[in-house]
Amino acid sequence: MPVPLYHCFGLVMSQLASTIAGCHIIYPSILFNAEATLQAVHDFKATVLQGVPTMFIEELHHPNFKKFDLSHLRTGIMAGANCSNELLQQ
Repeated sequence: MPVPLYHCFGLVMSQLASTIAGCHIIYPSILFNAEATLQAVHDFKATVLQGVPTMFIEELHHPNFKKFDLSHLRTGIMAGANCSNELLQQ
């Protein structure tokens, strides 16, 4: 969960929903860090990833993106801004 807790996306849509569903929550870093997020998804075999479009763009274009195994991701939540079809397909 790389989204901030002070925002409704992080506090309600992420933390509260995960708690109600009985999921584990991974906090990759204090502030958003694309590499820390990718590393946490890789290390903990996360199945869901949340973020705003800018976060996903930074993760997808990170120079070390291909070194992380993200094959266990099955879904995600994107909010905060419109998402282009191109970004969604990536």
